[in-house]
Amino acid sequence: MNLFLDFGNNQILGQGTDYVGPWSISGVLAPDSRECDWTKQYVGKHSVRYQGTWSETGIRGRWSIGSLISGDFHIWPAELTEIQAAYLEQETQLNPVSKNR
Repeated sequence: MNLFLDFGNNQILGQGTDYVGPWSISGVLAPDSRECDWTKQYVGKHSVRYQGTWSETGIRGRWSIGSLISGDFHIWPAELTEIQAAYLEQETQLNPVSKNR
């Protein structure tokens, strides 16, 4: 998935595309609690709701399509490649992260 997100004035706006098709995002961000809630609306199709919490490693939470289906998500900035590598190593437990990085 490729996406662009803009965070400003406690709002989340964005756009992108994935294997389902193009979409836009609109939602809210609560700076004090670090919670966020947005809807990804596919052009001419269904929508997906995302609820999560943001931190230094990105946004983690749950997505849902109505009450039919849901799952976990993690979105992280493209420029945080070192954090990405550490996250992938931790998640797969293939290579422990070195503290000397």
